[in-house]
Amino acid sequence: MGNMVDKNFLISEMKRFKEENGRLPQAKDMCAFDGYPNYKKYIKEFGSWNNAVDAVFNNEEDLAIKREIERDFLIAELRRFQETNNRLPFQKDMCAFDGYPSVYRYYKEFGSWNNAIKEILMPERDFLIMELRRFQEENGRLPFQKDMCAFDGYPSFHRYYKEFGSWNNAIKEISLKPQIDVSFFSPENLNLNKLYIIGYIIGDGSVSCDNQLFIITTENDKENLYDLYNYMNLDTKICIEEKKDYKTRYVIHKQCPQWAADLKEYGIVPNKSLISYIPLDYLRTSEEEAAICRGIFDSDGCITCRKDRKNFPPIFYVCGSKKLCEDYAYLLKKNCDIDCNISKNSENLSQIQIQGKKCQNIYDFLYGHENFYIKRKKDRFEKLLNGTFTLEDDNY
Repeated sequence: MGNMVDKNFLISEMKRFKEENGRLPQAKDMCAFDGYPNYKKYIKEFGSWNNAVDAVFNNEEDLAIKREIERDFLIAELRRFQETNNRLPFQKDMCAFDGYPSVYRYYKEFGSWNNAIKEILMPERDFLIMELRRFQEENGRLPFQKDMCAFDGYPSFHRYYKEFGSWNNAIKEISLKPQIDVSFFSPENLNLNKLYIIGYIIGDGSVSCDNQLFIITTENDKENLYDLYNYMNLDTKICIEEKKDYKTRYVIHKQCPQWAADLKEYGIVPNKSLISYIPLDYLRTSEEEAAICRGIFDSDGCITCRKDRKNFPPIFYVCGSKKLCEDYAYLLKKNCDIDCNISKNSENLSQIQIQGKKCQNIYDFLYGHENFYIKRKKDRFEKLLNGTFTLEDDNY
């Protein structure tokens, strides 16, 4: 009888804490707040603090609150690792570094390690909207508040209340804004602007295993990224990543299964760096070939000096997989009558380097039609042609 009285008393005190403080108690509260039983009594009676919380708070609302506490804690630990070590954590870090939660807890809460990492890379508002849209795409309908408890891997609805003020305000964000064009990259809808973007992604963009597109640039070229963002009519914000000792990065990110499927047709797949190529079968005109080549040049090419040779003139330079360089060389031969020498850049990558009067033909080919372009690179190209490019210009 005595044990039952003790247990009921402990349960009632937990409930009293919630009523008086508007939140679920944590173990440390049972020391910091006078008048409550010590948390050690709960451990003795229930076996652990979590067992006690689970026994007392088990309705739908309480479960959502507990989930939010767990999620907030796990995110805070990822941020703590990032601040302490000046880098994002890997899965193995959660085992190698004492004091961090196990990887298992991240998988249980987020569904995958990548989903957890996304939470600290993206602004909270953008992430919550992205998750609403993900639910909509996967289930063919707008989510209800209860779905954020019933479906594993989605944020708690409490986070939506905290960010938007109400569930309805959150839903308005996805129901009132224009939907993106899911057929944007489909072969039948291609145009010169889209081919430039595809070239840019081939050069220095990526698609993740969970169908998320990333297009990244630095401070110097952010204006061009804004132009791409507006043309694509995206409903996510450009993410600005600032890290100590690194250049500020501007990132377009959008999760869209149809985009990922269409981009796969052009060889844009996860971990594409060593196997990328130019999708020649989709290019019908010289302008289309120029558009995709300009995109590749803007993302992963440059006008530069040969630092390994003194007083050597500046060169046109493109780097990538061997197949990508072969395709690029083929298009330069076809449109500019230039025979390109492809050499090794590193163990796994190749490069094209061209100097002299031949560069005029490349300039005319790349910039002979209206399209996006990075002003800084076009200016450097023109300096190469008029003989005013110097070592002082050769910086990024």
